[in-house]
Amino acid sequence: MRNGFKHSCGLGGRAWILKDARVPNSHQSWVRRTDSTGLSTIEAGRPDGPAMLLLHGLIESADTWRPIAQPWLLERWVVAVDLRGHGQPPRFSDPDLAADPAQVMVNDVVRLAQELSSKRGPVDVVGHSLGGFLALAATLESPASVRRLVLEDPAPADGDWLPGTKEPFLREQIRMLDAFETGDPALRPPPGDRWSPQELRRWLDAKPLVDRGLITSGHVTSSGRLPEMVDALQAPTLILLADPSHLDEMLPAVTNPLGSVEVVTGAGHCIHRDEPAQFHRRPSTWFDRGF
Repeated sequence: MRNGFKHSCGLGGRAWILKDARVPNSHQSWVRRTDSTGLSTIEAGRPDGPAMLLLHGLIESADTWRPIAQPWLLERWVVAVDLRGHGQPPRFSDPDLAADPAQVMVNDVVRLAQELSSKRGPVDVVGHSLGGFLALAATLESPASVRRLVLEDPAPADGDWLPGTKEPFLREQIRMLDAFETGDPALRPPPGDRWSPQELRRWLDAKPLVDRGLITSGHVTSSGRLPEMVDALQAPTLILLADPSHLDEMLPAVTNPLGSVEVVTGAGHCIHRDEPAQFHRRPSTWFDRGF
């Protein structure tokens, strides 16, 4: 759905917990921390490994990354962050919401990437949906902090929305949050039969923790346009698109030789849930690829 950004992370993807017997038990213990920026993160993996930063989508949380990150824990130190207004505090201040909460989130990610890179070298970043947009915007602001990017069906920049499409999308997010708050089954997405109980629980648990002010502010992403932002990147960037994607007509305009666009056949907006094996394989290959 071009520029209308159809959020199709309904229940019904394939079970996505990936087991890897090679990963020592010591690498699988997730630790929750509060970093110097005040953001809450969960971290696990090889203590001396290169850093991988995971950024979740709108109305989700860091905890939703745990199952899909499993195979990466063998070789990497994996950090998943609760974006501001999601999961654990901090929340947005009234001045943040009145100004540009999207830029506040970008600033958060920049500081976190800089902190990680100062300790472990430039980081590899994976961002889904809103997290994909934030990964892109933060890398443009702090290119030395990021080695490579994977953007999973990233959210559109503010300038990418067609007239009359952003407001209905934001209302739909509030409607979904209402459904989980009131328990009204008529408002909820129909439950699927192929998501694992672990995945479903984390997806549900994230909803009551969302700061609705972000959505009602109307500033979920920053100004600009996605093709121009991608073309300005200096880091090798893999863009994984759903089939179909809201970006289908937008990203053929990308000309950056460091960028690659791949469609994951049969996947919805949440590629890592619908096609977990493909999702894990493609970023892993991209991060190991020579340039």
